[in-house]
Parts: sequence; C-alpha cells; structure tokens
Amino acid sequence: MHEFGVARSLVENVENAVLENNAASVSEVVLDIGEMAFIGIDQLRFAYGLLVQDNEKLKGSKLTINEIPARVVCENCGYEGALSRFDEPESHFVSPVFACPECFGKVEFISGRECTIKNIRMMVDDDVQVQ
Repeated sequence: MHEFGVARSLVENVENAVLENNAASVSEVVLDIGEMAFIGIDQLRFAYGLLVQDNEKLKGSKLTINEIPARVVCENCGYEGALSRFDEPESHFVSPVFACPECFGKVEFISGRECTIKNIRMMVDDDVQVQ
C-alpha cells in the first residue's frame, strides 16, 4: 500500500514545519491530491491517523484533502479541459495512454497529478496561529 509511504512522508514534512516554526501543536493539515495521483484517500487518512496517534504535536490533527480534478491541454488542437474518460478498470493493469477527447492528439496534464501540502495550521508557543 503506497498510501502508507505517502502518509509517512507527509508526517515527516509536517514534523519539519513544526520544528521550523517552534510550534506547540498542529490542528489541521490540508492537502491537494490530484485524481490522477492514484492515491486512495481513505487509505491515506487511515495511515495518517496511525502515524500521528502517538505524536504529541500532531495527535488529533485533522487531515483535510482537496481532490483536484484532472485537466489537460492538447498540443495539437489546443483543447483545454477534462479528460473524457480514464477510469477503465484496465488502466490499473497497463500504462494508460491519454489522448485529447477532441482530436485524439497528445495531451499534457495541467492539473490532477499533484500531491501537495497546501496548508498546515499550527499553534506556536506564544499562542499565535501560523498558516
């Protein structure tokens, strides 16, 4: 389950932010996860909960996940928008090839592949919130 590895990396990054800001605790971590990142949201939440349950500064923190839709731009016709369909079960067994829904040209992803910490809400020692 690669979600556990993602959660471990997330917790490490949050712990580093806590140290850098001399924070007393973390109340919320906000992530942007693209729908094409193929990260199981429920599995990530579960793994995060396990990893922070014994961490004095992160225990009880809320994990908020913004799901970012996949958007592409076509190098051929200039189409910009959503993929027409990409959730075929076969996509999980072979490397899918994505094409423009208008002209079937080569596309570049604009969004939908990210996994980014958007915000960490923490309480610093002097009772000032840092975002």
